[in-house]
Amino acid sequence: MIHVLSHHNSFNIPETIFNTEFKLSFNYIGNFLVNNYIGPSGCNAIDKTCRNSFKKGYSEAIERRALMIGGYTNQKEYVDAYNLITKNIESIPVEYSRFKNTSPFYSDTTGTAAHPKSEYAVYKAVVELLEKNSLFLFWYGLVGKRLDVSCMNSELVRSLQHQGKIVDFYLNDTFYPLNTVITIIHNGKDFIYSGGVAGSFNIYKAVLSSLEEAYLLMWQNYFHEKISSNNYFSRPFDSKDYYTALRHIENVQGEEKVSTRKDFSNKPSINRLIEELPCWIKSLHIIMLRHTLNIPLKICLAFSKDLNNHIPLKKRIDLDTTINKCTINLDINKLEKLPECVIV
Repeated sequence: MIHVLSHHNSFNIPETIFNTEFKLSFNYIGNFLVNNYIGPSGCNAIDKTCRNSFKKGYSEAIERRALMIGGYTNQKEYVDAYNLITKNIESIPVEYSRFKNTSPFYSDTTGTAAHPKSEYAVYKAVVELLEKNSLFLFWYGLVGKRLDVSCMNSELVRSLQHQGKIVDFYLNDTFYPLNTVITIIHNGKDFIYSGGVAGSFNIYKAVLSSLEEAYLLMWQNYFHEKISSNNYFSRPFDSKDYYTALRHIENVQGEEKVSTRKDFSNKPSINRLIEELPCWIKSLHIIMLRHTLNIPLKICLAFSKDLNNHIPLKKRIDLDTTINKCTINLDINKLEKLPECVIV
């Protein structure tokens, strides 16, 4: 088990009210070997306090371990899952409750969540699944608009701008009242430092969470490149990919001020979210995942055959999935002409 908490190359960070900068952490607790695959295990986290940064990273590591084991089987190769749409308990293949690197229904860590309270774990899992599908619609269909957040006066945005970086925000509200915000940090020319995606009923919270994720992933990329001088790590994209991506998202139409969005900050609930989902989503299963650690956490996975259960990389996109057919309706020719989603 490895834990790293770093701040400006310092690994001893005292808790003090005078240190308001974000604390970035890395956690590694190992994972299982299943069918010759070792699941993802290294996890990053960000928070204003060391304690919460550590907890977030540790929680994500637990989720990833559980995803390799899968759900509780009720009979050979099947698990019980609760369909939030039909409100019925249904049996689905156990492979849909695990990390899955083959078609159909690729599945990565998207849609997993852990929390002591079941209701909150379910809410987090569903939100994360919808976030990645909002990203799919935004990136490949340009479904969304620019978001003006100047009224928020973010200290982190000012800091990044002082470093010569450009921070852009975009909004996709396909699953309204969930506001999904995509943040992209770039140089304005041919390099994207990182991107973040976050969804919330509260638009301000979505903006801040998306920005924090982008900042965290920027640190992760820098950290990997710094310690991997022997080419053990390299970015999966080059300047041509980034240039093409930046030109692509320039085509996003429309802009909205963050202050004009109706605030649902006091009303986030899984029931409200499910009630407002598009009618073409016929199934959304919640699967309780097994874990081997004696901790009071409920770990669950949100899975839907109507949605993408993974980061929207082109090679994993199934054009026959309901979300594609009922929204942007990509075909193979259209998809090949579009740039790869670089927000991973």
